[in-house]
Amino acid sequence: MKKVVWDANISMGKKSKYSSIGDFVKKSEDFHREQSRSQEYLAKAYVPMVKLLEMRLTKGLPLTVMRPLVYTTDEMQGSDGFYANSSPKFTTVKKSIFPGTQIILKEIDSGMKEFIFEDALGKSHNISFDEKALLMTQTDIFEELDKILSEIGD
Repeated sequence: MKKVVWDANISMGKKSKYSSIGDFVKKSEDFHREQSRSQEYLAKAYVPMVKLLEMRLTKGLPLTVMRPLVYTTDEMQGSDGFYANSSPKFTTVKKSIFPGTQIILKEIDSGMKEFIFEDALGKSHNISFDEKALLMTQTDIFEELDKILSEIGD
């Protein structure tokens, strides 16, 4: 069996974006602090965000997607034909809505526990009630509330 000896001067592909271990630790601690502040802000703003979302949905106002909104939904598995399989099955899939897309609440499916949104092209997006936080943070709800809070000075 051949023994492999690594030379300390050999670079293994990409060069590190950190100049030292200390730099890496400092950047990771900064990132952790930033994430902690964001979580605290979201905890404080959660109730007003829910109210703002409810107001926008009940008035039929569109939500503008600001960041990619990735959600899970159930789809009928099978071919292109309508119920082509003798025993259709649902599969869970991930879908996304791109930034800049405006979506409007078309209906609420209480049986499946989903919001059914429609975009300008008529495409339907079924988003679970459990993913309500995505609607608040990935759409203009977050930006609108942030603007209101900064005007108040809180």
